[in-house]
Amino acid sequence: MNDTIQVPQPPATNNHQFGYAGTFRRLAAITVDGLLIALVASSLGYSFSSSTKGAFTSNSFALPSFILTIAYYLFFWVKENGQTLGKRFMGIRIVRVDNQPLDIGTAVIRYIGYFISSLVFCLGYLWAIFDPQKQAWHDKMARTIVINVDANKRTGRMVLMSLLLFLLPLILSLLFALGIAAAILAPKLVKNPQLTETFKQALPTATVVDTAVFEDEVFQKVNEQRLANNLKPVALDNHLCAYGQRRLEQLKAFGKYDDGKGFYEDMANKEINDAYFSDYGTVAELPYNLSPITQSNELINTWRLGKNNILSDQKANNACVRSNGEILILISGNKIK
Repeated sequence: MNDTIQVPQPPATNNHQFGYAGTFRRLAAITVDGLLIALVASSLGYSFSSSTKGAFTSNSFALPSFILTIAYYLFFWVKENGQTLGKRFMGIRIVRVDNQPLDIGTAVIRYIGYFISSLVFCLGYLWAIFDPQKQAWHDKMARTIVINVDANKRTGRMVLMSLLLFLLPLILSLLFALGIAAAILAPKLVKNPQLTETFKQALPTATVVDTAVFEDEVFQKVNEQRLANNLKPVALDNHLCAYGQRRLEQLKAFGKYDDGKGFYEDMANKEINDAYFSDYGTVAELPYNLSPITQSNELINTWRLGKNNILSDQKANNACVRSNGEILILISGNKIK
């Protein structure tokens, strides 16, 4: 009698027994990843701009963001079992259709597929809503699926991320509107000295007073040095003050002194000349990069070592000093009318 011994087999396991990840759950995970990448990329861009003393612009953010995004997704997809931080937060992960982890080739194809899915109003992403396996176009390209790691639906987290997605555009729109308002208001302040002074008085007292006192002190030291050089002192002129304020706004947007480029461009602009310098034969600009410990005597001594500036200019008869705490601008000219 031949008896056959039956060896019990372990129960079959299904690596996606908790189902395919839904579209909104995946969207919440992408939102978390996007916010993390934006935060780190903007910090890196700002740090790079600060170290090179350049302005923080959209280009400062774009390059770190691009590099960081590629590295982030490829690393987590391949080395962290198909789970980015956002997907881990939402309890989902990416696997190949044969239930194996992603290799680097699959990860690269899937990432390239993101751009394909973004075409035509993100139709490739929306495809996952109707697909039986919840596959977007980039999943189909790379032969991957996104699955739930457990039975926990994480409804609270989905609601939280949905609210964030709703509020984020509103916050960005508000910031954009404030930027437009500032761009409209700034030229009016520059062209109207009286309005500029009123605006200054509305600012916190300590900042305005310290800057104004330093401007007056430098102006006084300039005239003392001119008298020591047997030259007549220069008079304060509101038109030059208004232009000096305009230059400070230019330099603030630029992030550092522009080596006089903006000044020379303004000199070639008839509209600006008519607005600020119609009574002048010649106009000159003298800058100084300030530090928290800059003293007026130090500034004057530096200028005194230079040539052809207001300290030795016999034709200059009017001037104005303007400062924003980081850069000081002295505008001088020969008023002929």
